[in-house]
Amino acid sequence: MNKNQQAQALITAFINGYKERYGFALTLNRFKIKWAMIDVIDSVGYLKAKELIEYYFKCDADHSINEFLNTFDELDDMQKRQLADEEYRRKLREQTRRRISEL
Repeated sequence: MNKNQQAQALITAFINGYKERYGFALTLNRFKIKWAMIDVIDSVGYLKAKELIEYYFKCDADHSINEFLNTFDELDDMQKRQLADEEYRRKLREQTRRRISEL
């Protein structure tokens, strides 16, 4: 897929996520948003951008396309911190199980 197709796929993913969350489709100017989505793809890559859209709709937010485009880098950092925290907590639970079994 070229970048235009990837940008259109991301826009469709955003619209589908919005529809899933709120029950109605969002109307967007695809031509205008396409250029911003290409910038997102250039910054984080297509697969990561798709993950971020999915993560965005799991978060409590306004869920506007402009908010996503303005904060996708912060979402990326937040997702990385959340995954690191989950891994840290998993290790702590494992250590606790080992300590309990040793007693």
